[in-house]
Amino acid sequence: MYIWYGRLGHVNINKINKLMQQIMHDIDENNLENCKSCLYETMPRELFYSEVIPATDKLEILHTNICGLFTVKLIVACFSYNYLIKQKYEAFEQFQEYKNE
Repeated sequence: MYIWYGRLGHVNINKINKLMQQIMHDIDENNLENCKSCLYETMPRELFYSEVIPATDKLEILHTNICGLFTVKLIVACFSYNYLIKQKYEAFEQFQEYKNE
């Protein structure tokens, strides 16, 4: 019964029991309430607060995009500099150039 519980994507235990009773009338119900995966997924997690902290100094917050196209939520979009690179290893050289400006 546990194998089918996992194969069906850890569905509700009552639905598994009902399905098994329809297939086999005299089943021995296993205790699926202690599934490690289900216990782990239902554990309480700490909340993630996305508090916006503005930068007070130059280069304190720096958004870069060297992996590809993606959208960055900017706090203040006053200035934008573009440095074109061919390889990722060139990113540090371009950063140093930006820092020295």
